[in-house]
Amino acid sequence: MAAGEYVSVSSQADAERADLDREQKELATRPTQEHKELTGIYVERGLDPGLASNVATQLMAHDALGAHARDELGISDAFTARPIQAALASAVTFAIGAALPLLAVLLVPQTWLIASVAVCFAIVAGFIPIFQPG
Repeated sequence: MAAGEYVSVSSQADAERADLDREQKELATRPTQEHKELTGIYVERGLDPGLASNVATQLMAHDALGAHARDELGISDAFTARPIQAALASAVTFAIGAALPLLAVLLVPQTWLIASVAVCFAIVAGFIPIFQPG
């Protein structure tokens, strides 16, 4: 499970890096076009064109790639793909999910084994909600 998650998120990270590389090249070769593109994004979000242009100018002066990554590509530090973190989270949740039925096998008398494992599975799978969110 963890290996599959690592591969999946690693592919996503590769795609993000390729998008950022392409955007960096576009910023270097077509800065005016990129400014217009960012201005258009802000206009679509509700800013008037003059303010949108000013915002795009200031953000691009501060961190052009960061502004385009965040607002054009939807890539930010908070949501960037992290393969190791995803693999560890997958491994931990898989282990936790497997622990309850395993405990049932170890602790329940044999006469109740099938029923207890079925109930544990139903709890882990969410068919029997024992925790109510919020």
